[in-house]
Amino acid sequence: MPVVNVALWKGNSTDQRRELVTELTDSVARIADCPKEAVTVILTEVERDHWGKGGRLASEL
Repeated sequence: MPVVNVALWKGNSTDQRRELVTELTDSVARIADCPKEAVTVILTEVERDHWGKGGRLASEL
């Protein structure tokens, strides 16, 4: 069933990650009309100096 991949900058707390997973799961389950247990959310935390935006490293922005 649905798999949601989210790449985000490192530094969010466990509570923030938990809330993100909960909210995404709820929304995807509602929209896809599937049970929450069928939704997988994968969070990939990336260091800002490994993330480019606008031709620059995010750590330099």
